[in-house]
Amino acid sequence: MTLKQRFELFLTGLQGCESIDALLHGSNITKKRADYLLASRAVIIEQKTLEVDPETKASQFFRDLIKRERIVVLGRVGLNQILGLPGIEWVIGEIIAREKLVDSGLSAL
Repeated sequence: MTLKQRFELFLTGLQGCESIDALLHGSNITKKRADYLLASRAVIIEQKTLEVDPETKASQFFRDLIKRERIVVLGRVGLNQILGLPGIEWVIGEIIAREKLVDSGLSAL
């Protein structure tokens, strides 16, 4: 069972939880909307889930960085050890730029 499914199961088990999809079942409304209503419709829940493991992307980013910059790594190396290398300061800017890109994408939803 995925985390999304577990969360949905938890919510639907709460007294007074209403699934908006269930309420609108059979209607032709296709606009984006919230997912659940709670507490006599005083609380609106919009469920967001990550479909891709962000750790995989981060690991790949650093594997590519190590290869591109020809950084020799023996054993396990912490992120602070890589970012502390001379001439690698630009990586922090790239990480921040990627984070802002993700934030702006999420805020557009």
